[in-house]
Amino acid sequence: MDKSKRIGQFLKSSVVGGEHYNTYVPQKLPTETAQAIIKLFNKDRTMIEKSGRSTATILTLHTYLQRNPISNTTKMKKTCDLVLPSIMRALKTLEELGIVKEITGKERHKVFVYNEYLDILSKGTEPLKY
Repeated sequence: MDKSKRIGQFLKSSVVGGEHYNTYVPQKLPTETAQAIIKLFNKDRTMIEKSGRSTATILTLHTYLQRNPISNTTKMKKTCDLVLPSIMRALKTLEELGIVKEITGKERHKVFVYNEYLDILSKGTEPLKY
């Protein structure tokens, strides 16, 4: 592993059966991730408010997607107690602002993703390349 890209450090932990076992301890990752998420939520909320299209429905869905970054319109309707046409208009606005992305390409049963949020959550979980 390239040391310049390493976030933590290896610490020798114990000897079992004559073999040394090393443990990798990440440093600052949870704090940095939390800060990045808060920064994203604030940036997106500001973008929504400055767009001139800030409605209660859009802000409600933005808050919902913070807790459910992958969701479909059926779940949004049930959880947020909103009607489908309002949800679809709000999601269209959020898509135009680049906050969410529809991933199925279907006309019905659409699934939406808060992509940048998932990118932050997935950081550091990329498969190793040999």
